[in-house]
Amino acid sequence: QGLALFKDGQYVAALSDLSKALRILPGDPVAHEVHSLALFATGDYAAAAAGLNSLLASAPGMDWTTMSSLYGNQDDYTAHLRKLEDFCDANPRDASSHFVLAYHYLVIGAPEEAVQALRVVLKNQPRDTTAKRMLSALTKEDQAAAKEKAVRPQPKAEVAADAPQTDLVGTWTAKSGDTTIQLDINEDSDFTW
Repeated sequence: QGLALFKDGQYVAALSDLSKALRILPGDPVAHEVHSLALFATGDYAAAAAGLNSLLASAPGMDWTTMSSLYGNQDDYTAHLRKLEDFCDANPRDASSHFVLAYHYLVIGAPEEAVQALRVVLKNQPRDTTAKRMLSALTKEDQAAAKEKAVRPQPKAEVAADAPQTDLVGTWTAKSGDTTIQLDINEDSDFTW
C-alpha cells in the first residue's frame, strides 16, 4: 500500500504505511530505500540521508530503471531532484543533503557530480565510512575512465532516459525470517513482486 501511495505521488501518506512495513520487516532493504525516497520527496533530507547511509553501508542502491518504475510521473522525480540541488546550493555545508544528492546522482548515472557531493559530505562529516567507501570506489573508476578519455563535469546532472541500465532479467528472491519476496523481471523490463 505504501508503494502504491508513493507511485500516486502521496508521499506523506506513503511514509506512514512504509513506516508500518519497516516495523514488520525491519531488514527489508527495498522498504528502507522506498521509505528514504518518500523522505526525499517531502524534503526531509536529514532523515533520508540517515536511511540511505544505513542501507548503502550493506546493500547497493537502486539503478535508474528500478527507481523510475517507482514514480507514476518521472517529472515528479526531476522536480524533487531540482529542489534538492537548490537546497544543497543554499546550504553548501549540509552533509545530509549532499549525501542524498550523491545517491541520486549515482542513480541517474552522473558519477562526477556524485563525487563532488561526497566530497562535501566528507569535508563536513569526515567519519562517514559509507561516504568514504563510495568516494573511494568512484574515484578509482574516475581514474580509469580519465585514462580512456577526458571527462568534462556538468554543473547539474540531467535525468536522462538513456541513463545506464543493468541487466536484471530473471527471478530474484529475498528472505527475511518467514517472509519470502520474489521479483520476476522479463525482457521488456516489466516486473512483478
